[in-house]
Amino acid sequence: MKQYFFLNAKWSLMGALLCILGTSMSFAQDTLVFSDLKKVEEVSSIHEEIFPLSFGEKQLLFTRIYRPEAGQQTIKYGTWCLDVETGAEQQLHLLEEGGKEAIVGVTDSLLYVKQVYQGEIHLFSLSKAVLEGGESKAIEVEIPGLKDISSLSVCATGDIMLIVMSSGRRKEQDDLFVSFKKGLSAGKEHWTRPKSLGRTINSMAYELSPFLQRDTKTLFFSSEREGGKGGADIYRTERLDDTWQQWAEPINLSEINTEHFDAYFVWEDSLAYWASNRDTAAAALSDIYRAEGRWNKVELAKDIVDRQAGIVPDTTASLYANRKLPLSTAESPAEKGLFLLDASTSVKEYAIEFGVGSADLYWKDIALLNKLSQVLIQNRNYMIKLQGHADAVGSSDDNLILSRQRAEAIRHYLLEKGVSFAQVKVQYHGEKEPLTSNNTKEGRQQNRRVEIYLSKIDIEQ
Repeated sequence: MKQYFFLNAKWSLMGALLCILGTSMSFAQDTLVFSDLKKVEEVSSIHEEIFPLSFGEKQLLFTRIYRPEAGQQTIKYGTWCLDVETGAEQQLHLLEEGGKEAIVGVTDSLLYVKQVYQGEIHLFSLSKAVLEGGESKAIEVEIPGLKDISSLSVCATGDIMLIVMSSGRRKEQDDLFVSFKKGLSAGKEHWTRPKSLGRTINSMAYELSPFLQRDTKTLFFSSEREGGKGGADIYRTERLDDTWQQWAEPINLSEINTEHFDAYFVWEDSLAYWASNRDTAAAALSDIYRAEGRWNKVELAKDIVDRQAGIVPDTTASLYANRKLPLSTAESPAEKGLFLLDASTSVKEYAIEFGVGSADLYWKDIALLNKLSQVLIQNRNYMIKLQGHADAVGSSDDNLILSRQRAEAIRHYLLEKGVSFAQVKVQYHGEKEPLTSNNTKEGRQQNRRVEIYLSKIDIEQ
């Protein structure tokens, strides 16, 4: 069994030295916007600092991995607590047995502490009162089926644990798994056998440092997957159902990721912490960073809100005329055979346009999307590819985000209608692929679009 705690050997000192789906009223996925990014200098040292956990407004818990002394190979680490107001820090000793320990979860009443003792990995729960000088008996946590475990993360709700460990199908890469709390018996805390989070999360590269928000749907994790900035990047995704297998396409937090190692992201209220080695000379040891953050909410368009309130708007305007393929004004959707599937169908292409700086869906879009959802539900051997685009007004970074929001708005609506997650793929290109010139109002309108490609699923893929 591996004896390192947190990072794959490739990334850590141990290796170097060793949708919103939920209750949201929006069909588009909200985005995180960061500001005031900086290193937490109070905890920076010649050693490595990782795994930050915010404990209230005044305390920050983190793990410090010590640089081995000359001639030594043993890695030492421990949990420390920073007083954010005074800058004072102290090491915590929570378990009597000794050994290397680190806090891996903070709930409303409990701490979860992982320990390596005499070569074995153990997990315990304790009352959070120990952080205030109180006493607590350590309760052993039992999880069947653990193997080659790298790290753990316990959700603040206290009943969900995310585990980083070998999947068995790949010897050198770790995957993310979930386990659920069953209860106490025979003096132990029992959890379910770990279950994989599925292939949307688990790529063929390294996955590590999961953090599940209290809503139990929003997941942050790091990965070395293709499309990142070069090192391990931080991603955000949303759980789409209760199987824990279906997730929205992970979004790269490009505002805070670098070409180096970025991981162990945690988010609470308006403050984010994570670990990164971006500023180290040897690019090997990580420090703790923080940033102010806020959600960029994407609200429903007014006519959808009116519709939900029972106000029926004018439905004569449809998006059939917004097809990228030519469509005569004399042709109706039925006459044109819109979404008519048969053995000869391979690809059909359509486009939905959006307002200035908006990812809102309007009522005139809904008729087309309802028809499309029916086709996909009745024909599970078909899929769609949604390609989001923007005009050239504003910054290219903002337009890239906006193009993703537009494609996600359509995907979320279709998923709510019952379309399978596997049938919908999202891509986004910002302002890079204009349909026409951005020099005119009409041209910019045509460029603010999501192209919809309907095709048969290639079974061999």
